[in-house]
Amino acid sequence: MFKRDISKIESVQRQFTKRLKGFYSLSYTCRLDRLGLDSLYCRRVKSDLTMCYKMLNNLVAIDSDIFFKRSAVRNTRGNSMKLDKQHFI
Repeated sequence: MFKRDISKIESVQRQFTKRLKGFYSLSYTCRLDRLGLDSLYCRRVKSDLTMCYKMLNNLVAIDSDIFFKRSAVRNTRGNSMKLDKQHFI
Protein backbone atom coordinates (compact mmCIF):
# COMPACT_ATOMS: atom_id res chain seq x y z
CA MET A 1 0.00 0.00 0.00
CA PHE A 2 1.34 3.45 -0.88
CA LYS A 3 1.64 6.33 1.60
CA ARG A 4 -0.82 8.42 -0.39
CA ASP A 5 -3.40 5.63 -0.21
CA ILE A 6 -2.88 5.27 3.52
CA SER A 7 -3.35 9.00 4.11
CA LYS A 8 -6.51 9.01 1.99
CA ILE A 9 -8.01 6.18 4.01
CA GLU A 10 -6.95 7.78 7.29
CA SER A 11 -8.52 11.08 6.22
CA VAL A 12 -11.94 9.39 6.02
CA GLN A 13 -11.73 8.48 9.72
CA ARG A 14 -10.30 11.91 10.52
CA GLN A 15 -13.22 13.69 8.83
CA PHE A 16 -15.86 11.38 10.29
CA THR A 17 -14.67 11.84 13.87
CA LYS A 18 -14.53 15.61 13.34
CA ARG A 19 -18.25 15.67 12.43
CA LEU A 20 -19.34 14.12 15.70
CA LYS A 21 -21.09 16.49 18.09
CA GLY A 22 -18.60 18.24 20.40
CA PHE A 23 -15.50 16.88 18.64
CA TYR A 24 -14.93 19.52 15.93
CA SER A 25 -12.38 21.63 17.83
CA LEU A 26 -10.37 18.68 19.18
CA SER A 27 -7.22 17.33 17.58
CA TYR A 28 -7.40 13.99 15.78
CA THR A 29 -5.45 12.13 18.46
CA CYS A 30 -7.62 13.64 21.19
CA ARG A 31 -10.77 12.60 19.31
CA LEU A 32 -9.45 9.05 19.00
CA ASP A 33 -8.59 8.94 22.72
CA ARG A 34 -12.05 10.11 23.74
CA LEU A 35 -13.74 7.63 21.41
CA GLY A 36 -11.47 4.78 22.52
CA LEU A 37 -10.23 4.19 18.96
CA ASP A 38 -6.83 3.51 17.46
CA SER A 39 -5.57 5.21 14.33
CA LEU A 40 -5.79 3.10 11.21
CA TYR A 41 -1.99 2.94 11.13
CA CYS A 42 -1.92 1.53 14.67
CA ARG A 43 -4.60 -1.02 13.80
CA ARG A 44 -2.59 -2.18 10.78
CA VAL A 45 0.55 -2.63 12.90
CA LYS A 46 -1.39 -4.57 15.55
CA SER A 47 -2.94 -6.87 12.96
CA ASP A 48 0.48 -7.46 11.34
CA LEU A 49 2.00 -8.39 14.71
CA THR A 50 -0.95 -10.66 15.50
CA MET A 51 -0.54 -12.46 12.19
CA CYS A 52 3.21 -12.88 12.80
CA TYR A 53 2.47 -14.40 16.21
CA LYS A 54 -0.06 -16.80 14.71
CA MET A 55 2.35 -17.82 11.95
CA LEU A 56 5.27 -18.44 14.34
CA ASN A 57 3.09 -20.49 16.69
CA ASN A 58 1.45 -22.54 13.90
CA LEU A 59 -2.03 -21.18 14.60
CA VAL A 60 -2.67 -20.54 10.89
CA ALA A 61 -1.99 -22.70 7.85
CA ILE A 62 0.86 -20.53 6.57
CA ASP A 63 4.47 -21.67 6.61
CA SER A 64 6.36 -19.11 8.68
CA ASP A 65 9.69 -20.21 7.14
CA ILE A 66 8.70 -18.41 3.94
CA PHE A 67 8.61 -15.07 5.76
CA PHE A 68 10.93 -15.53 8.74
CA LYS A 69 14.32 -17.09 9.29
CA ARG A 70 15.07 -18.36 12.79
CA SER A 71 18.32 -17.04 14.18
CA ALA A 72 21.23 -19.44 14.59
CA VAL A 73 22.18 -17.59 17.79
CA ARG A 74 20.39 -19.30 20.70
CA ASN A 75 21.90 -17.41 23.62
CA THR A 76 19.47 -14.47 23.63
CA ARG A 77 18.29 -13.45 27.06
CA GLY A 78 14.78 -14.63 27.87
CA ASN A 79 13.70 -15.51 24.34
CA SER A 80 14.40 -18.47 22.13
CA MET A 81 12.36 -17.04 19.23
CA LYS A 82 14.99 -14.65 17.86
CA LEU A 83 14.37 -13.92 14.17
CA ASP A 84 16.78 -12.76 11.50
CA LYS A 85 15.67 -10.25 8.90
CA GLN A 86 15.29 -11.55 5.38
CA HIS A 87 15.78 -9.14 2.54
CA PHE A 88 13.62 -9.58 -0.51
CA ILE A 89 14.80 -8.38 -3.87
